[in-house]
Amino acid sequence: MNEKSTVNEADLFESDGQIMGVERDLRDMMVKYGQLKSASEAKEQKYEKDKKEFLIRLIEVADHFDFLFENIGQKQDLVTQQMKIWINNFKSVRRRIENIFAEEGVGPIKAEGKFVNGLHSIHETEETDDVSNFTILSVVIKGYYLNDQVLRKAAVIVAKNNRED
Repeated sequence: MNEKSTVNEADLFESDGQIMGVERDLRDMMVKYGQLKSASEAKEQKYEKDKKEFLIRLIEVADHFDFLFENIGQKQDLVTQQMKIWINNFKSVRRRIENIFAEEGVGPIKAEGKFVNGLHSIHETEETDDVSNFTILSVVIKGYYLNDQVLRKAAVIVAKNNRED
């Protein structure tokens, strides 16, 4: 009986050593998991930041196309046939940019009605008694959002007057 309990004690010591080794390995793996998770989260945050910066730059390119089309529209009598072909090609590029925006969750900020501080920035005020204070009269620069975050506020001209509404 004594011999049997000695063997069991030896087995127990061996089992305790194995358990301690497994616990140590588990702790090491948990530390490595935490490090990998932190690194992954940091990379994801950097990706999101870089994506926003890229989309803002792409918005600026879209703005330039829009300004170009607006200016061309004012000078239609000077546009040659060859220029019309180029303009149509530029419009195709602009539509592709809009498709990219849609794919990425980018959309225009509504800039009608009353001024909203988080969505709009006042570019200019205009004296008028036709509408109430802080009514948006026109958009100078379009604003855009990415999903539920503002990428760029819309720059607007708002009404200023002495009316009390």
